[in-house]
Amino acid sequence: MVRDAEEKTRLAVTGEDRKLFLARTRRNQAVSIPYDSLTDRYVLAERSLSSGKLLILSSMKKPSGGAVLYLYGSLFLDPPKKEDFRLAGKLVDKTGCDVCFLLMPLFPDHSLKEMVASVEEALFYLTTHYARERTAVLAFSTSCLLCLDALGWHREQGSIPMPGRLILNSPILRIPASEALLKQMKVLDRYDVRLPIEFFAKDGICGSVVEAEETGNQYLRDPLFGSLYGLPATDVYYGTNENAYVYLPELTEAYRRADIPLTVHKGELLMHCWSLYDNCEEAKHTIQEYIEIIRGLG
Repeated sequence: MVRDAEEKTRLAVTGEDRKLFLARTRRNQAVSIPYDSLTDRYVLAERSLSSGKLLILSSMKKPSGGAVLYLYGSLFLDPPKKEDFRLAGKLVDKTGCDVCFLLMPLFPDHSLKEMVASVEEALFYLTTHYARERTAVLAFSTSCLLCLDALGWHREQGSIPMPGRLILNSPILRIPASEALLKQMKVLDRYDVRLPIEFFAKDGICGSVVEAEETGNQYLRDPLFGSLYGLPATDVYYGTNENAYVYLPELTEAYRRADIPLTVHKGELLMHCWSLYDNCEEAKHTIQEYIEIIRGLG
């Protein structure tokens, strides 16, 4: 909890203070990959993308039964944490699937458009190297926005198959948040121990990401702006104590309009992306749900 409180304070930066914050953040974006522990337990391969890299974890015991694209919650800024690699390993162990872990480009050196392009390229790899019906995307936080943006582009190409399933955790959508959404977040902010309301605001980090995007493309900052038609069945997880919970009604309505099956999992009194806290019972239960969803593919 101490680390979460520090994280919430760190991300509450607004206005002119963002310049110094982003300069400091740039110095802390090096990725620390636990190669020793991973190579001891998994077959490890790397695939360079135009922007970013895929780290592919496979079981040593049996051939792959499919694949999961793991999109960690970067908040547009941060490298993956040890909890992300630990969860990726559990999915290999328990499902037999390969896990394609995307090391994505980060802001401020890379734009929102470049981040989405990296996810789209990773999706192309996933759905052309594995049987579509045996693939899933597991996305967290801001990467859910990148994922839905990329899938919209993916769908427009027509000849590229969609993944078999989406699992979205605490999706952050429509950045920066509207005044109406921020008003709703004010009720939740005292309970959200990870992400401050300032993060979502026009003069906060989400605002900076959008301001730096030269195209001004509405679809990039708001994947719900167009239709979600053609996307795969989806499971979405939100904690009722997180600010991002206010996005759930709009997401539910967008799926209803597109006639796509959506299963909503509400974590009562739980925080943003709680499944990464794998030492608590709620996280263990949620991870088991992921495993069952992935095992049920195909």
